[in-house]
Amino acid sequence: MAYSLARRLSAQRIFEKRYGQSYRWFVEREHINRPAEIIEEIRRFFEIRQRRFFPLPVPFLWCNLCLGLTLNARR
Repeated sequence: MAYSLARRLSAQRIFEKRYGQSYRWFVEREHINRPAEIIEEIRRFFEIRQRRFFPLPVPFLWCNLCLGLTLNARR
């Protein structure tokens, strides 16, 4: 949520003004993999020991900018 707001106030506004076109196509390709998809792949090879969320200390991917993971390789 914060990332989208910051993008609208900075890069999106500048891009649309400079190039006279929608920024949507660019953003859709910017983050091809969603966090849940990445975690699903990580779990195939690693065990998640700890998770940390930033800036809100709540375990919701949609409202945080960063997710930190402590992992152990699966045997």
